[in-house]
Amino acid sequence: DPTEGQVLVDGEDLRRVLEYLDPAKAIPERVRTAFDTLAEGVMILDKQGRVVLANKTFRNFHPAAHDDMTGRPVVELSWLVEGFHASPENPYPWVRAMESRSNVGDETLEIARPGEDEPLRAIVGCSPILDGHGRLRGCLVNFSDVTVLHRINDQLLGTLVDLEASKEEIRRQNEELHRLATRDPMTGALNRRAFFARAEVEWARATRSQRALSVIVSDIDFFKKVNDTF
Repeated sequence: DPTEGQVLVDGEDLRRVLEYLDPAKAIPERVRTAFDTLAEGVMILDKQGRVVLANKTFRNFHPAAHDDMTGRPVVELSWLVEGFHASPENPYPWVRAMESRSNVGDETLEIARPGEDEPLRAIVGCSPILDGHGRLRGCLVNFSDVTVLHRINDQLLGTLVDLEASKEEIRRQNEELHRLATRDPMTGALNRRAFFARAEVEWARATRSQRALSVIVSDIDFFKKVNDTF
């Protein structure tokens, strides 16, 4: 029994489509419809890397994806392949999947979209398609859109940066308040309250260590004049 969101597709149709991939052959409409109901983007390639099928979710990734892609080499879809930054040393994931006959997953992809400040971000997985004799027929490529997740992560990072800045500002203000509470604003010297607080600590330390404690008292002549002038 299918759960909510699942679609039952005739297994024989899927077997024929995936086993005998040929862009020139028509894919049953019910198979296309089944793929179009999937929430993830799906693209099927033949072993030459040509597009056999692209579902509705995938076609909504980019305006150019609405053009007929059937039979086109996937490398001609510049809006897609440019997001992989592939090289001879690091080929496209579907190439690696077909060469190794094994799944390739967790590939990251960014698709720049016209008129959008934010690119579409996706996690890409590739699975080779083999027939009953183990012969390669193509590759199934799925795209999980994680744009919203990245946006939330970026917002969280921004919030953390703001909180750290607020924390630093609070620390700075506390230091300033402490300075204003313990220092004479004109001379910067410790005020009377700070002096006695400091003196208690030094007296206790001197008592514990049985060491002498010295106090120097100085006086400035005509200090009223200095105070009135400055």
